[in-house]
Amino acid sequence: MDHLSNSWNLIFPSLRLNIARRNAVSLEDLAMAESILGTALPISYRSFCLSVGPGDIDDWFQIAAPGYRGQFSARYNLVDHHHAFKFGKWGDAEDLLEDPSVFSSLISFASDEATVDYCWAINQLTEPSPMEYKVVSLDRGGLLVSIADSFTDFIEKCCLGSTSNRLYPDRDVDKTFVPAH
Repeated sequence: MDHLSNSWNLIFPSLRLNIARRNAVSLEDLAMAESILGTALPISYRSFCLSVGPGDIDDWFQIAAPGYRGQFSARYNLVDHHHAFKFGKWGDAEDLLEDPSVFSSLISFASDEATVDYCWAINQLTEPSPMEYKVVSLDRGGLLVSIADSFTDFIEKCCLGSTSNRLYPDRDVDKTFVPAH
């Protein structure tokens, strides 16, 4: 776990983070989410959750985490967020994809203001130890794009990275993390 703590400590200096307001997740919440979702969560995401919990990056990306119990659970509680992705807001998403079977291997952990969901493709392991999954984006038109090799890469490169690496290069990034309330 030291390696993971160190990797998040490197990212935190570039994020304006109100640690006093954070909603860190418990090990019990992580275990419950893994049980409900039927898969182990990526190690970098587990570390992020244990350090800060759910919230918004740059007032654009909403990162869900297990155990959030506030009024915005479909946005910030990982299990509720994923269930809304699978059974609510997407409806016929499987029909939109070129290969509908791919939808069953996706676990949504984040979304953004442009209504794109960010998911782990649990059938695409990028690191066996420590375990990491490929991160993909899925928009409402059914466009599925591989965007990162880990949750850490997603945060560093897609959310906070240089203009050429960010998902929305025309947006100014203020690198602020606001914990969910």
